[in-house]
Amino acid sequence: MGQKLASFFTKAHQIGGLRAHIRLSVLTKMSWKAASNAPDVPEIIKRFQIAYKRIESEYK
Repeated sequence: MGQKLASFFTKAHQIGGLRAHIRLSVLTKMSWKAASNAPDVPEIIKRFQIAYKRIESEYK
């Protein structure tokens, strides 16, 4: 459960460190722990994809 969602936190951390990690939590309204335990359903994955793209634009 939540492997795909948790991977977004790893990628965010790689591009922007803790600040990007926290930013992803804010944008998705989900903590890393909650994402790790949540099912990888299309609606949530889409929310994470949108948030991650925004973080990419902010940190690159």
